Amino acid sequence: MSLLGEQHLFVRGSNGVTLPVHLITFDIEYFCPEAFAATGIACPPSVARAVRSRQAEFYFGRLAARSVLAALNAPPGEVSVGASREPVWPPGIVGSISHTHAIAAAAALRREVCSGVGIDIEVVANPDACAALMATVVSKQELNYLQTLIGILPINTLMTAVFSAKESLFKGAYDAVGRYFDFTAARVVRIDMERQSILLQLTETLCDAFVYRQLCEIAFSLIIPDIVMTSYVW
Repeated sequence: MSLLGEQHLFVRGSNGVTLPVHLITFDIEYFCPEAFAATGIACPPSVARAVRSRQAEFYFGRLAARSVLAALNAPPGEVSVGASREPVWPPGIVGSISHTHAIAAAAALRREVCSGVGIDIEVVANPDACAALMATVVSKQELNYLQTLIGILPINTLMTAVFSAKESLFKGAYDAVGRYFDFTAARVVRIDMERQSILLQLTETLCDAFVYRQLCEIAFSLIIPDIVMTSYVW
């Protein structure tokens, strides 16, 4: 059986809202594409043509989305795929989906509660991946700051958390911004281990809702020792 376990979490949002998150652990090796039809989850043509691992990640992401919608007592609805491959939630709902090779996560809230939700889960980077993140995700100044925190967390965990935080910001802001933006659009100001938060500051104006020097607080945690989860609510 490919589904190994499910867990429902409640994460503190940066605006004081509690964010429901549904996690599913799964085994790609035992996934069968027939699961889409068996559970009534739509399989887009691009996913149907993809390798089985991509199919499994998409399927369990949508299965997690279905569960989080049920937790909100929202009417049943399909989370479709937008023009930029973003999840399109039912009317009145804002949400986000993320997955690794073995865990899928979804989070959502009603639109009257907040304007955007972003969630991201990442496997802690190995040395090669960490070097790539250092070269692409942070500036020299950001890296210097992260190196002062190595006594608290290893640098690969810190780099993964910052990468994930910027991904959550991107996902949460995407509907308002309406375009892709680079990692350089936000810089790390502070990582607060007690609050389990990463404070990012915008380095440019992205849209009316996200302006230059605006501060965005991203929640983060290690859901297991080698998996980072971040989330952003605004």
